[in-house]
Amino acid sequence: MPEYKWIGVGCDDGNISGEYSTIFYCPELVTIRSWDYFWLSPTYTVSYNYTGAGSIRIAIVGRSRPPMAPSLYAASIIRYRSACETKKGGEVLLFGDFNSPSFGSDDGGYNIITGVEDMVSVNATFLKQYRSSLLDSFVMEDLLKNTPAQNYSGNHATFQGFVKISDTSHLKRIDFIMGGSNSTITPLRYRMEEIVVR
Repeated sequence: MPEYKWIGVGCDDGNISGEYSTIFYCPELVTIRSWDYFWLSPTYTVSYNYTGAGSIRIAIVGRSRPPMAPSLYAASIIRYRSACETKKGGEVLLFGDFNSPSFGSDDGGYNIITGVEDMVSVNATFLKQYRSSLLDSFVMEDLLKNTPAQNYSGNHATFQGFVKISDTSHLKRIDFIMGGSNSTITPLRYRMEEIVVR
């Protein structure tokens, strides 16, 4: 199946020995962000064969996402264009509602802009017009993380689902202020005002 890629290991040693537990996937439809495995045993990091089980049991965990999700494409072209603007000699500041938090299963957009993950393929014409030699080293930095801790105040979350809630512990930040990784700007204060729903 040449059109498929796969993840998995042999169940006996977590390498090549024993029956394989394999997940095949089509890279045109899904991207595996990361993967690992664990044994179905009392000590999940060590293989174990239960009496009567027939063979050692292992589970493969794949973390996936669609390869061209809108937030990933948007994040990629923003990073390309920002690198190009920086090459021209100016500071780059980015203010945006990403709809992509800084952590969790839907953090792909944030991770691409900040360089944690690789960019996805973009339109060839756009790439040719805004190609920059700085691109490999240039990322956008979350200015909240560059702000002195004692000067950060207010709520952490910027989205609460447009409903009145009492528990804010699970809320995430999806709106960001960012600066280029070669920026000379040092943030002094950061404050998020409280979200009020009546």
